Amino acid sequence: MAIAPVNKFISVAVPVTPGEQLLYEVPTGTSAILLYAQVANVGINTYPTVTFIHRRETRSTGLRRDIRIINEMEIPPNDAGVLVDGRLVLEKTPLVLDRVYIKGNQTGIVTITDVQYSEPTGIITVTTMNAHGFSPGDPIAMAGIAFTCSSNAGVTTTIFPDPQQSQVVDTIVDVVGTSKTFTSVIGGTGPQSVEHFYNPSPHQFVKAKYNSIVTGGNYTHTWRRDTGTHTYTGGTIADAFTVTGAGGKGISNAVYDPLTGNLTLTSSNHNLTAGVNTIKIGEGKLAFTCDADAHGSTHYYPRTSDPAYDTALAISSTPDANTLVVNVGAVKGANSINVVSGAQNGTQKSPNSVSYDPTNGDLTIGFSANHNMSTNDNITIDGNSLTFTCSMDNNATEHTYPRSTDPTSGSNLPITVTSPSAFKVNVGASNFVYYTPTNATYDPFTGDMVVTIAPGYNLTGSTTTTCTTGTTYNPSTGKLKLKIASHGIKLGDKIRIKDKSLVFECDMDSRATQHKYPRPTDPDSNKWLPVAVVDNDNIEVTVSTSSNTSTHYWVSAESDAIEVSGESVRIVDDGLTFTCAMDGNSTEHAYPRSTDPAYSTAISIGATTINSITLQVGKATNAGGLVGPLQMEFVGSILENSTV
Repeated sequence: MAIAPVNKFISVAVPVTPGEQLLYEVPTGTSAILLYAQVANVGINTYPTVTFIHRRETRSTGLRRDIRIINEMEIPPNDAGVLVDGRLVLEKTPLVLDRVYIKGNQTGIVTITDVQYSEPTGIITVTTMNAHGFSPGDPIAMAGIAFTCSSNAGVTTTIFPDPQQSQVVDTIVDVVGTSKTFTSVIGGTGPQSVEHFYNPSPHQFVKAKYNSIVTGGNYTHTWRRDTGTHTYTGGTIADAFTVTGAGGKGISNAVYDPLTGNLTLTSSNHNLTAGVNTIKIGEGKLAFTCDADAHGSTHYYPRTSDPAYDTALAISSTPDANTLVVNVGAVKGANSINVVSGAQNGTQKSPNSVSYDPTNGDLTIGFSANHNMSTNDNITIDGNSLTFTCSMDNNATEHTYPRSTDPTSGSNLPITVTSPSAFKVNVGASNFVYYTPTNATYDPFTGDMVVTIAPGYNLTGSTTTTCTTGTTYNPSTGKLKLKIASHGIKLGDKIRIKDKSLVFECDMDSRATQHKYPRPTDPDSNKWLPVAVVDNDNIEVTVSTSSNTSTHYWVSAESDAIEVSGESVRIVDDGLTFTCAMDGNSTEHAYPRSTDPAYSTAISIGATTINSITLQVGKATNAGGLVGPLQMEFVGSILENSTV
């Protein structure tokens, strides 16, 4: 038996709020006719304009088409404008969905930067970016204010006001003309008293460019040459090292062999014995330049990330009464090329130059002397022994190769001789791989963006680990050393520390109170931090310094609070388009912009799911929502025809 259509007349009467505003969406199983619509100017001596939009969305693709029925129509004081006086058919079918929007343009609109809501009293306290100009008793219209709250349905985010309504200013802070804070009574939540938290700048995903997420690619790679000449430039240092069980001694010169790690110190009449005495070199006491940058900059050793830092070093020899030799560790890359066949089988070689061609995968290795090898001899390359930067992130970070996940890691590689002192091996090309997002959600509090891409994307996400006793923080330098047994982290990796997960005490209050770091307001909160590897059980990152330079003492850490980054991707410029509550979602904006932290750079992958990756793209400005004086009100009549 056929179901007879049911007709229903409804009225829509709402204030016209700042930004673009949804008036009506056709319900499921319904067709509708907009019979009449008008806007009245209820302000005083104002001349606002209004745009009336019919938006049709193709449901299979999400593509939208806007038809402006009225565009920027001015409404004079004490007057009204008729937007529709006839018939506008609206549909919701398996193919299309119709909505009706209105967009007001008026004076006096300001951006909201904070909203505090008292659930028992029903009073909101609103702070604006600029002076709002309101007086107590003024009618106002607000839009796009996002609250996060917990309820029986779980943690949810809602946009206030919903349904749309006007409010009245109750009180203001300061005086009219300078005040940036006002209160309004909007009503409480009742006996439940559900706590609400203001959520600035919620963003809504609109679209993504085709292939807007990129990984791999033929970026220029630059090898960091550690094995070259190091030149001491520090001169005479009176207290360069201390003798274990005795006092300090000075030096007048130092010579470092990067291939063996031997450091020869000139110290007049040192009276020390090889195999008996040990010494500790003070942090940053030895100044060197090197040919990695053509001796263009000075570096001070040992650094806290160096093996010789705060370590008793055995004296291996004393060539004379004024010189002594200790081993502080060879540089990365020394003896990293292992010959496993041919006339040089069993020998190790240290590269003097390395270049990588990402288009064909050729790695060309040069040496300071003839290598005496032949084409098709085989080599292996020590894991993480070759350090590169690349143009994917404008050479901002260093990465070591081969990684354990690389195809050639641990493999025998046949060489092709290119000159008596150089040969090449093929380690695999670095091809561009592209992904097209179908959705993205952005959290302005944390800066995390969850990007939805097709399953099977083959990208490695982050892992977590825990730091333990032995973790230290130097408030003067910002050096945070994390004790993580057998961490497996390498140069080029980044870590992110969970907010309020590390507990410290300090001498400022004689260790009377405990404090959790990082705080959400700290500059390093939720940021990926480049890692310096100290040893197999310790890593170091640089965080913010503190004005409280008293000694800090590690107390405890949450389990799995240290997140280790996965692979990296890049978002193409202007690749993702969003709207946001800062202007009531009325305009679209493409990201990343040239001023954004994620612009034209590699972004570490955090958490992953079967069809999403999480990227840290930077926190948003603490603002969201608009408020202005009430100037326009809308009224419309609709006939709905339901067959459900």
